[in-house]
Amino acid sequence: MAGSPPFDSLSGASGVPVSGEEPSGDPFQPFDKVRQFLCAFDRMRTRPTWRQGDVPLPIVSISGPAEATAAVAQALEERCEGTPYARLTTQPVPEPRRPGGAADIPLHRCVGAALGTAAHGLAAATPRGEPRLRFPLLTQVLWLLELQISALGPDRLREEVRREIRQRRQLRRGNAADQRMFWANVRSYADERLPFWASITALAGLNWVERLTMLVSLVIVIGCMVAGAVHVLLRSRPWTGRHRYRWLLRQPYLSPPRNRPHNFVEFAVRVLQARRLSEADPCAALPPQDAGKADHDLACLLVNAFLEDLRQEYRRGRRRPWRRASWARTVYPVLLLDGPDMRLVQLVEEVRATTCSADPLLVVVMGRPETSEPGTDPALERPVRPEQMAVAWQRWGESWAKDRALGSRRVLRIGLEAADTDFRNRSAGHYRGRRRPFLAHPALPWLVTAALVLSFLTRVVEVNWDRCAPGIRRVETGECIGISDGSFVFHKRLKTALKHIQEANESILESGRPYVTAVYIGGLSRTREPAVGGDDLLSDVHGELLGLALAQRELIRTGGDGSKLQLRLLVANSGHYYRFAEQVARQVLELAEQDPTVVGVLGLGESHRHVDKAIRLLGQRSIPMISTTATFDDMGRLPGRNSYIPSLFPLAPPNSVLAEHTVRWALEGIQELDIPALDRAIVFTDTTAQDLYGKDLGRRYLEKLGNRGQEVSFANSGELAKRATEICSGADPPKTAFYAGRAEHFKGFLTALTTSGCGQVTVFASDGVTQYANDHATELSRDSRVRLLFTPLASPTAWKEEEGHRPDFYGAMNETLRSLRLDRLRAEEQPSREYAAQGRDAADILVRAAQAALIGQGGHAPVPDRGGVLLALQTMPPVDGASGLIKLHGAANGHHALDRPVLLVTLNQSGEQVLVRQCGRLYAAQEKRC
Repeated sequence: MAGSPPFDSLSGASGVPVSGEEPSGDPFQPFDKVRQFLCAFDRMRTRPTWRQGDVPLPIVSISGPAEATAAVAQALEERCEGTPYARLTTQPVPEPRRPGGAADIPLHRCVGAALGTAAHGLAAATPRGEPRLRFPLLTQVLWLLELQISALGPDRLREEVRREIRQRRQLRRGNAADQRMFWANVRSYADERLPFWASITALAGLNWVERLTMLVSLVIVIGCMVAGAVHVLLRSRPWTGRHRYRWLLRQPYLSPPRNRPHNFVEFAVRVLQARRLSEADPCAALPPQDAGKADHDLACLLVNAFLEDLRQEYRRGRRRPWRRASWARTVYPVLLLDGPDMRLVQLVEEVRATTCSADPLLVVVMGRPETSEPGTDPALERPVRPEQMAVAWQRWGESWAKDRALGSRRVLRIGLEAADTDFRNRSAGHYRGRRRPFLAHPALPWLVTAALVLSFLTRVVEVNWDRCAPGIRRVETGECIGISDGSFVFHKRLKTALKHIQEANESILESGRPYVTAVYIGGLSRTREPAVGGDDLLSDVHGELLGLALAQRELIRTGGDGSKLQLRLLVANSGHYYRFAEQVARQVLELAEQDPTVVGVLGLGESHRHVDKAIRLLGQRSIPMISTTATFDDMGRLPGRNSYIPSLFPLAPPNSVLAEHTVRWALEGIQELDIPALDRAIVFTDTTAQDLYGKDLGRRYLEKLGNRGQEVSFANSGELAKRATEICSGADPPKTAFYAGRAEHFKGFLTALTTSGCGQVTVFASDGVTQYANDHATELSRDSRVRLLFTPLASPTAWKEEEGHRPDFYGAMNETLRSLRLDRLRAEEQPSREYAAQGRDAADILVRAAQAALIGQGGHAPVPDRGGVLLALQTMPPVDGASGLIKLHGAANGHHALDRPVLLVTLNQSGEQVLVRQCGRLYAAQEKRC
């Protein structure tokens, strides 16, 4: 607050009493005089805007006949109704008991009672929707003065004060004033803190909504609102700790700058000691001036606390945007004093002059023309000695600060006459002050808060509607697409395998042993609508995941001493048909930039265009990729070139090799199964647009069959069944058929063959029907019309004749299935052992390459770089795997694995697989067949 108030429009602005006589020629009638006076009073107590700044307020002294002053007091009281005001009627000052001593009633008792009444009156008149004025500092000092402590020693006194403070922390032990203050504080703090808490929560939540689940988001919102409510309740208690009352330790009364108390307990002890001194027996051997000074200091302390409470309630600042009520208060509080005792006014002016702090209180004194007014310090007007220069400079600064804060004149005197009793019936209604700023409307913070919270919740719902977990989004097919550490279950059937992967990941991270990270990309979900014509239950990816989990466990068991790198697995779902493989590949690239432990990608086990595009994306950054079961020859071929992406390593033999051996065996005939040499065959080719597997395999079947083959294409199960029925119903139905399609259409195909006129048919198929054969082995073995021979990419039955070289994997797999009770499930719900072997071998090859790369780097780096892993894969020697020999290089095209086993398998009458033919090698020492 700076500058003097603009009172030039008032006749008493300079301190000259206002005469009740009308100037000659005054056109105003008496009623106009009343209105002019009241309008001037309203302008005086109207608070300027923030840009204009607060102004120091004077003491308004209204004197004159008793009837006139009473009429003016009544008019002002009616005028102030609805705004903060209080009216006090004082009594004559009692005579002191001795010169310089205290009166029968100590001054601080009178001042405390008057200020308590004034605070209650100011808090009672509150505009609608606004919190009441609060006086926590004054209430605290009054509470100290009311304490009944009989202890005499300082130490004992401190203990008693601490005990009283602890009891006051419990609201139920507080008095009625504390109860009223508590609920007033609740209203005020709720208006300030709750919108602020909610807004900060909503704004912070909007920044983190992408990483939070819906449940976590709602818990955060509710938790922050509860925390805000608890904060309000704790802050609303009469005693909330030393922070609220820290100001009492800094103010000058009983806390001089050179001897300030260190904590509130010390301050309370000083207050109680001063109270005891001021209320001492007059006959006690105490200097009279000590009792009077203690009484005076306590009275000034009460006045200072009262004024400071008002300052804090009216303080406006950009640093406290949550103090909306301070901005909404557009009328200064008014204190009407009526009576002969002017000590309260003198104390107010003394405290103002001492602290050099302006306050928003407008004091109106009724009934006395004399009010003490600060004069000029004579010490500043006479010359001083050179050694007194510092003292003179300090006094000059204090005088300048006082004049700047309080104004050069402190009293505005108004003189009344007997005719001014017309004020009694001409008060002209109430005055509410200037219009409240729009931004300070009490509903605005709640509306803004509600908008922020609703926007946050809307965003949460929007994000989580399209998201299943942090980093995993729900796509239009209803599937959850993204990368997980195993904690998110993409399909309930995969829950057990994913749990094992998650536990292994946590164990690896907690152990502190060196590890590398691989991302498995698979089709871990199915669309919401059931697959047409089939019952695909994810046994392929279920098996691969379980094989990966077994590889993890094996590394943990054998490399617990830190001699081997551990494998941390991240599981990525690319959806049914891998249709979102590109999106997942981009996520893998982002992850690889952030996490140097990511050394490769596993899986990518189906020959779809989406998988091919994902491989190209990953290949641009030379991310090592080990494809488990994709057999399309041109997977990863560079456009327009007869070369392949060098970072892709397929484990499965290509369609060209599978078709070559299958057709050759069919042309030769299989004598032990009474299958004659092939004369003519129908090739059923899946021509689904995005599927590369069926078209490529069908084309290669036809190339090898030559004029013995006839192609029948289909795009869905219904069309396949229709074409098979038409062919079988012909004059010369075929006895041999080649199936180049997926397992999900195979059921409809077999149904059409068995219900038509084909008779007994031998069906040759590739690894695409392995999943269906595992799920329906018993059913297929009982069907006498269809004899199925297919080429799985791995099979436990291939190792029956190789006792000395049989891998431990299949035994461990069976033991795991028994321990997890998965062997008790239906056959179609069990994980595929064949695909599990492929997953285990892919993980084993990648870790071997990472280990070799780390050794090649000298073992100094914590993890191998991806370039070293890629080089190790390109130069890796042959490895005996669970699915057969793994030799990643040496093939004619420089891309596919060399001498991978090609197995022709059928089912016996018990539904068990029987090895019919084999090409390639199961292990390095085995002689190559075919």
